[in-house]
Amino acid sequence: MSEAAAAPREPLVLVYDDRCPLCRSIAEGIRRRDRDHRIELAPASGAAALLALHGIPTESSAREVHLLLPDGRALHGVAVVAPVIAELPRWSWLAPLLRIRPFSHLFAGVWLLSKQFRHQAG
Repeated sequence: MSEAAAAPREPLVLVYDDRCPLCRSIAEGIRRRDRDHRIELAPASGAAALLALHGIPTESSAREVHLLLPDGRALHGVAVVAPVIAELPRWSWLAPLLRIRPFSHLFAGVWLLSKQFRHQAG
């Protein structure tokens, strides 16, 4: 095995709105399924410096979830779903489907609908 293959990968950092019951529930589900610890969960209430480091306004974390990638890029909103799911054992098979039509459009619609009710859950 090469050294590159043996080196541990840096985790993805998921910044979520910890004031939102639905967001907290989803984050907890990700935590339970992430057996390989590939996703670091960062509650937005304590992530101001991390967001600023990536040029993301702190107030945007109340509107969108953010995924900070090891290469320095950041994804926002529905764009975070496929990369997160790709890291979860037993769920990774679903990630490619979420990147193609019509599944990507269908999921985007569900995502937008859930945003309307996210602070009412729980």
